[in-house]
Parts: sequence; C-alpha cells; structure tokens
Amino acid sequence: MEKVPIIHVLAQERWHDPAVIVANRAGLLALKEAVDKALESEIGKANVFCEDGEGYELAVIHRTGLVAHGNSDTPFGYTDEDCCAKDTRPYPDWLIQAFQ
Repeated sequence: MEKVPIIHVLAQERWHDPAVIVANRAGLLALKEAVDKALESEIGKANVFCEDGEGYELAVIHRTGLVAHGNSDTPFGYTDEDCCAKDTRPYPDWLIQAFQ
C-alpha cells in the first residue's frame, strides 16, 4: 500500500494550457482531506512529497466571490518566461498567511 503521499502539481505554462495534478492514492487522499477542510474552514493543508523525495506543504484555499474575468488579487501562475500574461504581482497577504 502507498503510504507516502506523492503529489506533483504542474502549473499552466500559458493561458488555456492544462494544469495537471499527478498523485498516488495516498496523495489523492491527502488532497481530498485538504479540500474537505477548506470547504469547512477556508484553508486545508497537507504535507506531501514529490517523487524526488522533497516534501512540501500543499494548501487548498476556499475563497468566496471568485468569478471568471473578475478583478482578483490572486496572481496567475503561468510558468513560461515568454508568456505575455506572465504575472509578476506579489502574493497578497491572505495567500502568504495561508502558509504561516
């Protein structure tokens, strides 16, 4: 049985590219638990690992009032250096506080 929660989160390189979550069963269960916690109390967290053994904290944040094409203060996570929509805004306080 898979006991170590493995999760890889692959961000979009550019707009309209897919974002992908690759995980083993333990990782998916940890993600599910974090989502359930976020639905209850706004923030859910899980301590997970990449396949290279590096551990990290995964946060799931439930924010009400989010709409497509809104004026969100959440920076876009596009990773392509040539992407014209690359967002260089700093993380807002509410996002930083989620990791404290």
